[in-house]
Amino acid sequence: HKPLNETDFLEIIGDEHRYAEYGHKFLGFLQLFQSDRKTETRASKYRKLTEQIEIHLHDLIISKLKNAYDDKWWYDGVPLDVRVDAAKRHEESDGAIPKENSIYLIHMMKIIVSNWAVFNQQIDPDNQGKKIFASSFKKLNDLRNRLSHPVRIKAEPPNDADERILEDWNRRLNISG
Repeated sequence: HKPLNETDFLEIIGDEHRYAEYGHKFLGFLQLFQSDRKTETRASKYRKLTEQIEIHLHDLIISKLKNAYDDKWWYDGVPLDVRVDAAKRHEESDGAIPKENSIYLIHMMKIIVSNWAVFNQQIDPDNQGKKIFASSFKKLNDLRNRLSHPVRIKAEPPNDADERILEDWNRRLNISG
């Protein structure tokens, strides 16, 4: 759908006098909905990209930890507080959710930082260090949380800075898209 402009509106109502009186107000009203649609489209796109990043990170973490620690990856690679939190969700689901699938995005940062030598080459290609990495990760997590709550999206619509966060993570994880 393309945005409605003055010419299109005149064709619809067919009366220049009514347009002169009401047209600009009506077009302004329509633009409110069109901008919401644009925000929703951008939010949907960013939500999908964020989900791809989260899934890619999860798979990367499990793979690298299993490679580094073999069968002890859960105990040697995942910090105790993250294991306890994931095990709690596992138990609350009566075992329906595997422990490794109960790791939240913010926990992934903790796992990576506590196993920096395992992840730093891939996750920090510019060698900026843990502190910059953690800051970037927190921005990603904040964006993910904002995208998950429509009220927050309404108050703070997705913007170009959010797009740069997603581009940075796609680059870090070598995700083509």
